[in-house]
Amino acid sequence: MSQKIQTTVHDLSSANQCCPHCGRAYTHVDYYTGRKISSSSTQVTSSLVRTQSIYQNVQYHRGGICRYCDAENQRRTLKKMILIGAAGLVLCIIGVLIITGIITLDRMKYGGVEILLITIGGTAFLVGMIAAMVMAMMNPNSAINYISLYTMFVDRLGKEGKKRSDVEYLTEQQEKEMRPVR
Repeated sequence: MSQKIQTTVHDLSSANQCCPHCGRAYTHVDYYTGRKISSSSTQVTSSLVRTQSIYQNVQYHRGGICRYCDAENQRRTLKKMILIGAAGLVLCIIGVLIITGIITLDRMKYGGVEILLITIGGTAFLVGMIAAMVMAMMNPNSAINYISLYTMFVDRLGKEGKKRSDVEYLTEQQEKEMRPVR
């Protein structure tokens, strides 16, 4: 079983601007960390709640993610999901063949198995199709918006065991919306 490649770095410095695995430059991700002191929620309307949080020790960071190595890690997972989709298609076909009578079963003994096969197979096939579409659209050279990049970065930090549990991770927009407390 191959080990996942580490794709993120918390803070870029002049010494670690490039991925040690593939040698390509990291994609920069600007973010903030801070310790949440308190949080309060206010009901604005029946469907809108406004939450105000107070943070201390908010610090700017410039992290990095290797989108090439990340794409390689994701491809491994997506390939497994595509195989699940292919197996789901086979189950679906078997279910349809049972319904049409091409494959005969004792209805008293195996009643409803065809519906179960079609349901489970169809769901697995759908998962495989979505994985195939994601894999086709995955391109590390493509432009990516800040929120998608930030979300990917924080998610990969967590999966790689690098996410600090003692702080909250904040976007640039969240930091801009903060008001200093006196």
